Amino acid sequence: MEHCEIERSNTGKLHRQKGVVSP
Repeated sequence: MEHCEIERSNTGKLHRQKGVVSP
């Protein structure tokens, strides 16, 4: 989930939705 936090800021909500499904 930590990796998602960093990428989430880069891509925005696009990665945010994917991060929730793939931890």
